[in-house]
Amino acid sequence: MTITLAIGVQRMAKRNAIIRRLPAVETLGSVTVICTDKTGTLTCNEMTVKSVFVDNALYDVTGTGYDPQGSFELAGAAVNIEDHPDLHELAKASVLCNNAALEQKGENWIFTAILPKAR
Repeated sequence: MTITLAIGVQRMAKRNAIIRRLPAVETLGSVTVICTDKTGTLTCNEMTVKSVFVDNALYDVTGTGYDPQGSFELAGAAVNIEDHPDLHELAKASVLCNNAALEQKGENWIFTAILPKAR
């Protein structure tokens, strides 16, 4: 059994699948939903949220890509986020938990990750 596990670890190491820091694994273990879009992410580098479930309500999210146009809809009608405190808190947390910048270049919106300075 030990030899089989060791061989498996060697194969995973060759594919860069070994995680060195335990907190990364712990964080992944607390995730309940992983959203992926293989073709969209590889070709456009864009992922678009289509719906969110907050306070026992399923909100549709309109808009695509990095274009900052869109809205939240409940039962097909646009809602004012200020009238839905839990939805507002989700949006606020989404903005505050990343270090991304969005800027318009011509007619396109460009996403830029702001990387922390090396210590």
